Amino acid sequence: MDVSVLCPRTAGCPRAVLEAMAARRPVVAARVGGIPEILQDGETGRLIEGRDPALFAEAIEPLLNDEAEARRLGEAAHAYVREHLSADRMADACRQLYAELLIRAARTGR
Repeated sequence: MDVSVLCPRTAGCPRAVLEAMAARRPVVAARVGGIPEILQDGETGRLIEGRDPALFAEAIEPLLNDEAEARRLGEAAHAYVREHLSADRMADACRQLYAELLIRAARTGR
């Protein structure tokens, strides 16, 4: 696949976006739900307001015609996933949250 495109009406944190990012593919997605939290417009992909096919086409076409730009976005997306969303990073965040909750519970007696 050259470009991953996702245009849902609503979304949490779509696995399709994460998988495309991890696979070094440029992503064009609607700016809905949690997508803007993981995809930074112009840095790790392209975000589109609404679901207008013309706007999606305007974002997709340059990525099909400019291999270097598509590669740049794909590599940046891959780096973001590795840095922020790896299993180790997620496990560390859970451990930190549990530690904070235990400290808070010890202080309040709950």
